[in-house]
Amino acid sequence: MMEAAEAVTAYAFMDLKWPHLWLVNAEANVASHRIKEKQGATLVDRVRKRCVSGEGVGELWLLTRDAWLSRNGR
Repeated sequence: MMEAAEAVTAYAFMDLKWPHLWLVNAEANVASHRIKEKQGATLVDRVRKRCVSGEGVGELWLLTRDAWLSRNGR
């Protein structure tokens, strides 16, 4: 999954030149949480939301182009 996330992120930041991405996952989805951390995203908030698994807490993340580039040594 990390490879897919990196490919999409690279496209957004390198090809489209977007300055940041807002990302969301269910708090219970530990794997998604780890991927966002590895990419250099910052956890901004936890909010009640409807997730694929039903009502629960979602995590809201901000990933900036600069943070992602510095994490990847670019």
